[in-house]
Amino acid sequence: MEIKNILKKLAYICIFLAVITLIYGFVELSIFKHYLILILIVTLFIAVSFILLALSEILEWLHFLTKQK
Repeated sequence: MEIKNILKKLAYICIFLAVITLIYGFVELSIFKHYLILILIVTLFIAVSFILLALSEILEWLHFLTKQK
């Protein structure tokens, strides 16, 4: 399995974790105490997923560019 596919799967897992955290956070707000902590955690998951997706795209372009030479 190529590393770019692994990075994409990890990004999708981070997005899934963000959605689950958001849903669970609104149901059980007593765990997070404040909406700010919940928003920060969800933002962190989404940011990590975007970084992983960007890395996978960069690797795909590098692979494409090196194959053309």
